[in-house]
Amino acid sequence: MKKVLIIFLVLLASAVFASMASAESTEVTDPNDISVFVDDGYLEFANKPFNEAGTIMVPFRPIFEKLGLVVSWNSETLTATGEKKGLIIKLQVGSQKATVNGEVRILTVAPKNVNGSVFIPLRFLGESAQREVSWNSYWKEVVIADAEEQIYQV
Repeated sequence: MKKVLIIFLVLLASAVFASMASAESTEVTDPNDISVFVDDGYLEFANKPFNEAGTIMVPFRPIFEKLGLVVSWNSETLTATGEKKGLIIKLQVGSQKATVNGEVRILTVAPKNVNGSVFIPLRFLGESAQREVSWNSYWKEVVIADAEEQIYQV
């Protein structure tokens, strides 16, 4: 019952975010655009997120930074690393293996370089950072926040 309530509240929060975003924007947007909200705010990307095989892919640097991770990039191994106290996440372009605090995790889609920007699976990162991740397919929105914050937004 508790899980159903949380899911309901997360979906409701997504709808609220959507209506707020719609009310604030008067410009015409691409119906394929994907919006990403982290904690209490909209995260804008220079290179647009996209859906690949059911996985939302986003440029790694802005999302790492928004989640409070210090970013590093190894151009020789094509590895993106995000670190903060108690958390180290490493992803390599072209590899479906990533590590979280040294533990190997298998990704649904490998990170990839698109037009000079490295894109990573958003859900993997959000969950690795111990956040709740919800997807609203109607509004094409992702909300990443801890459960209490998502409920608060409702």
